[in-house]
Amino acid sequence: MLFSYNWLKEYFDQDLPKAKDLADLLLIHSFEIEGLEERVDDHIIDIDILPNRAHDALCHYGMAREISVITGLDVKNLGLDKDIVEATEKNNLKVKIEDERCLRYMAQEIRGVKVGPSPDELVKKLQAIDQRSINNIVDITNLIMFELNQPMHAFDYDKLDGDILVRAARDGEHLTTLDNQEVDLISEYLLIADSKDPLALAGVKGGKKAEVDFNTKNIVLESANFDPVSTRKTSQKTTIKTESSKRYENGITPELTQKALRRAVELIKKYASDDETIICEAVDVYPNPVEQKEVGLGIEKLNSVLGVDLSKEVDSILDKLNFEYEKNGDGFKIKIPSERLDLNIEEDLIEEIGRIYGYDNVPDQEIKNLQFDPKINTEYMVNSIIRKTMIELGFSEVMTYSFVEKGVIEPEKPLSEDRKYLRPSLEEGLNKALELNQKNVEWLGLDRIKIFEIGKVFDGKPGDPAEKMSFGIGVINKQGVKKPKEGIFIKEAVDKVSQVLDIKIDVKINEGEDTFVEIDLSSLYKKIDLEKISDGKYLDFPQSQNESYTAVSQFPFVLRDIAVWLPSNIDPNELISIIKENSEGLLVRDPKLFDVYEKDDKTSYAYRLVFQSYQKTLTDLEVNEIMDKISKEIESKGWGIR
Repeated sequence: MLFSYNWLKEYFDQDLPKAKDLADLLLIHSFEIEGLEERVDDHIIDIDILPNRAHDALCHYGMAREISVITGLDVKNLGLDKDIVEATEKNNLKVKIEDERCLRYMAQEIRGVKVGPSPDELVKKLQAIDQRSINNIVDITNLIMFELNQPMHAFDYDKLDGDILVRAARDGEHLTTLDNQEVDLISEYLLIADSKDPLALAGVKGGKKAEVDFNTKNIVLESANFDPVSTRKTSQKTTIKTESSKRYENGITPELTQKALRRAVELIKKYASDDETIICEAVDVYPNPVEQKEVGLGIEKLNSVLGVDLSKEVDSILDKLNFEYEKNGDGFKIKIPSERLDLNIEEDLIEEIGRIYGYDNVPDQEIKNLQFDPKINTEYMVNSIIRKTMIELGFSEVMTYSFVEKGVIEPEKPLSEDRKYLRPSLEEGLNKALELNQKNVEWLGLDRIKIFEIGKVFDGKPGDPAEKMSFGIGVINKQGVKKPKEGIFIKEAVDKVSQVLDIKIDVKINEGEDTFVEIDLSSLYKKIDLEKISDGKYLDFPQSQNESYTAVSQFPFVLRDIAVWLPSNIDPNELISIIKENSEGLLVRDPKLFDVYEKDDKTSYAYRLVFQSYQKTLTDLEVNEIMDKISKEIESKGWGIR
């Protein structure tokens, strides 16, 4: 998430460390820093907030609390902990929760709001984190989300038909979202609705019906909490990903809804109201209030796990974390703040104390009397030897999908319809790889494709997917190449692997027909004498020297053939130079000679040319123009094209 340094500074009366120093402190104690960008009047810190801390730190005030802990600076109290949300009049609004996936729903009617463009101070905050301004009401709800981590929404009260309902969608209903996406609703989706129509996808996206615009006079502020799993499923199925859904699907405490609503009312009074604005009582439907967690912490266990005596530091660290606690004999009974959903057991607290203390402050300790007898990993060694042997024979290793179209063992939730089963063999994947690469032999400059794979296969039964290691070899000739047959190369590979492993591999190979063979490695491991191969001599791969690599184009290649009569005294390399110089940089490999024919005092040389672009798909017209250019240059030399 992007954090504005200027925004963070607003929560402190004292000066923060410089942006670079602050980023370094956060990196040491709390989060990965993805980037730091200096702008004209601000610094933007890109902080990677992992799911375990998204509950509390995916917002500016949450990050300010974290900064307070690691720097010792006092963070301002926003005064959001009061029980009653400010109001001047009773409301006419009713809210009903009909689905338990809504954990809490608060709504507050505000009459006589002044909707208009946001003031510069709000716009600057949103623009700093790459959010666009819409109007002052919508901007305030967005600002609350990026400040306190609580998504909010505002409805135009005068566009509602009746009360607000939180319910499951009905099959066949439709919703037009604020960005004009049409969503076909199904019963799995949780909705905010009025008595007639859907108003919003709960926790994901608002709808057009009750959109707040510049004509809006009366609004209903929503501050609610929804089930994380339900929100995630709705977001995935509708492919609507929002800042709101991101927060709900990671989980946030229902206790935050009231604080956010209070803050929103405060900002609306400041930026979108006048003396005639009426703030009605808030509606709060909270079926099962969460109880504050209490976790015990033992000093002896803390010191043992961290390897350092923190008996004297624990109190100050807990105070920094703003945890309420009681001393209990040789330990503590700690009340966990509601927003810290990641702290549930003693080990969580130990980790929290350790990172605040600083793992770099934990002294190194010598490990004494450690006995370690290295053991040979049979599977790894044998696989490495096979790989080295196959590569030396000119084979390339491939890794194909473990899920295939046909089989016996089906996962509970398949990846797709064409990959519903665990592979019982390497054959399907290797055959597809052979077929695909056979189409590219000209581009690769090969007469045949020689590949192998070492991987797991599953030959058990449903409920008992017994797995074993398998070794597959595949060879296929280029179209038109008849000899040597593929099976000859397979037999050569099997014989060589048998030799280096000093074991006989029993596998039937038809040298005239076979393009694929598979060997059960799991049974082979048991027969190998490790003493004969454990000196590692087979694992000494030659070091590459002066190798260069070029990125592969994503666009298709085009083939052309050209045959030219050359006088006997002309070196064919001159012809190759002419072809390359006039190919406009689109010849991706040297011309490949595939035919030589002599007659009288001339020799015909036939070359295959492979053209390819890194920017686009070449057309026949473009390649023909290049070939015409090459032909004219050849004819200017007095050479004839066949």
